[in-house]
Amino acid sequence: MPQPPNGVSERPDAAVITNRQVRHALQLRGPLRATGDSMNDLLRASRAGVGPALSITTLLLGVAVGSPALAAKPTPPDGCVGVTETTFPAFVFTKTIAVSQNVFATGTFLADRTGKCTRLIGTWPGSVDFRYNGDANLALVLDTSGNDIVVGLSSVSFGPSGPVATPLSGPTSILDTTEIPLPPEVPTHWKFGGPEFNRVSPDGSQLLMKVGLGTGTSEETGFGSSIVTCSLSYGADSKIQAIVPETCREVHRYAPLGDNWHEIVAWGALPGTIYSTHPSSANPMRNSLYRVTVQPPSAPSVVEELFHTGGILMGARANVAPLGTTVNGEMVGVFEHVPNGSTRCSQVIVIDAYSCDASLNCAKVNQKGMRSITWLPDGRLAGRGQTPPKKGNATCLEGESFVAYPAIDSNPNTLPTVLATTPDLPYNLCRTCMEGSAGGWVSSIATPP
Repeated sequence: MPQPPNGVSERPDAAVITNRQVRHALQLRGPLRATGDSMNDLLRASRAGVGPALSITTLLLGVAVGSPALAAKPTPPDGCVGVTETTFPAFVFTKTIAVSQNVFATGTFLADRTGKCTRLIGTWPGSVDFRYNGDANLALVLDTSGNDIVVGLSSVSFGPSGPVATPLSGPTSILDTTEIPLPPEVPTHWKFGGPEFNRVSPDGSQLLMKVGLGTGTSEETGFGSSIVTCSLSYGADSKIQAIVPETCREVHRYAPLGDNWHEIVAWGALPGTIYSTHPSSANPMRNSLYRVTVQPPSAPSVVEELFHTGGILMGARANVAPLGTTVNGEMVGVFEHVPNGSTRCSQVIVIDAYSCDASLNCAKVNQKGMRSITWLPDGRLAGRGQTPPKKGNATCLEGESFVAYPAIDSNPNTLPTVLATTPDLPYNLCRTCMEGSAGGWVSSIATPP
């Protein structure tokens, strides 16, 4: 590998792009096709496990040819030495990385359960879903680009210096959501599109998303957004295959209540269950948590309204309850962005989703001040941290770290375990972007070679 010029840092959050690399990159046809030799040049440092990875997305964020290199800084001890597959990767997160002087990008990192061992795998500017196949040592990152579902794969190996993450492909489209067949009652010139909250099922067999129905114009359709699932398949090498649109199915459609803000979807931990937020029967200006239980084709899903706080719910993640607890099989962490009342502190409330009553109250098993929600493979609750309430106005601020707590904990004063610190400055496009690698995909559904 050519040696960097004098004064160039080799630390993991800095990089220099040479004129030759820029010329190679610009020969590609956009950020979704950054998968050739020039991408491999840009990602070489990450493959070695000692430097950054950059995709064409980085170039689009403003890397200038000939930008001054960053001054060299002492390299901190590598927290990955001795880390094995038992703890890596545990989650994916984003933070700002320095490309050159005053030029920054949003880097996507794999991390172990402590957050001290990280490997940069590329630049994905938004929130992603993340699954890890420990049998094949493949990390899958899934996101959207326009109407497309795109995925990126990285292989993970282990050596004396810990894990080495090797990006295998940049963002590659596996589904154009406008090609999903329409329900029979929908006019044929309309299209699905605009996928959000895309999640791989715990067993890896299905993709879940919320999509809209549109006419291609600004005309109102009179239809609410839809919850859609699609079948996933894998090749003999365990790599995800392009989704056949005909395997996609609308399992529920929201009532057309105008701008149904904060509607999200997430898989349950138990087969066939989906959790979603939607305007509440108790107060249509606020929302409730609902459970959608999918039925066999042609039968409508069973929809139950479960939980309402009077606040604004903006996220949910389900997990299997730890053995030996009183939770009835499944816990759901609900992110309450704006609680009901005078406090201005967000929180995550973990409920026993099968211990709810007719008043929309559920048994609470945890309640922590946080700004996002995910689960780690070891069962811990995790997300973006939050400062304690300020005296006088009970206002909390978003913290600069991702943190973890025990899954079930009745003590509101339990101190968090800090996983990774990601300051807002110089900027951070997705401060709450963190997703645990719970789950994985199974080889039993792999397609023949």
